[in-house]
Amino acid sequence: MVPVYKVEQYINKCLDSCIIYRADGSLDEEKMGQLEVIIVNDGTPDRSAEMSREYTVRYPQTFRQIDQENRGHGGAWNTGLKEATGKYLRFLDSDDWLTNLDKLMSLLATTNVDLICNHRYDYFVETQSKELKENFGKYNEIIDVQKIEPYSFADHIGMVNFWTTTYKTSLLQPLYPLFKEHIRYDDSILFTIPIIKASNYMLIDYPVYNYLLGRNGQSVDNYQIRLHIDERVIAYKYLYERTIKENKGTDLPYAVNHAIIGQLLLLMDLCSRYTYKDCKRLRLIIPSYVPHNNEELNKSKVYNRYLKLPLPLFYFIQKLRIVLGSNELYRKLRNLN
Repeated sequence: MVPVYKVEQYINKCLDSCIIYRADGSLDEEKMGQLEVIIVNDGTPDRSAEMSREYTVRYPQTFRQIDQENRGHGGAWNTGLKEATGKYLRFLDSDDWLTNLDKLMSLLATTNVDLICNHRYDYFVETQSKELKENFGKYNEIIDVQKIEPYSFADHIGMVNFWTTTYKTSLLQPLYPLFKEHIRYDDSILFTIPIIKASNYMLIDYPVYNYLLGRNGQSVDNYQIRLHIDERVIAYKYLYERTIKENKGTDLPYAVNHAIIGQLLLLMDLCSRYTYKDCKRLRLIIPSYVPHNNEELNKSKVYNRYLKLPLPLFYFIQKLRIVLGSNELYRKLRNLN
């Protein structure tokens, strides 16, 4: 499913990547008939929706478009999730694109696994370069979710996010509406929910998703993160509360808990990377979703400083850590101890 909002520059490349050809260059009619691409026009004010609608005319067996009033990125994904009819689904942002789709579809036709996790490419606008981001583990084997190694999962928190995962539709569709609407970072919910609901997963050893980085106005841009930091806190609060709800009040799997705590510590790190005013604002917001009596969180030095120290002192210490951390001599001395 593809949300469309102000993406005239990117939409054709995105949707072209959903067209499957045979080795001789001809259209693969069979696979195109098996593929459903749901385009959600989220009230875009530019020509993006007109451009995407052309694909529904040229490839009616594959593409269909839904028009709605603006509900934000999460609202568009909720619509796509509700309307999906295939056995498996993928989320695709309209400034990104797919690769190896035909290879993935061949696999989907022969498996019944809940989650299929792939490598991805990160593409950098400024340098016009790409970097392969791998999911490490045993490839092409069905693995029980309960056997996930906690620290391995924490080190690869994007393991089941939309860049790297194909989801069984029946796993996520009952959770509609899954995504928080009208905020950025709504995809954070995918850090945990798929693992909570899945019984098994499979790693494949090739990239499927191409993630564009460095576009103006992108939510992962440092300026945008600072500008919309409140929305990030809201998204993580929703991540925590929805994860607890879907896990039916039992103890969280350790790996998932580790992922949630990692997001919280990331927010506290952001406190010190921006202005004192930003830090003060975040300190008022973050405690509203802190999971209490969490053993792992209580072991964190950063978290304890955050709770116990006066804000000016916490801010100064964090700033000092950043400066020292970028100092080569300091790093060498620290490594000697």
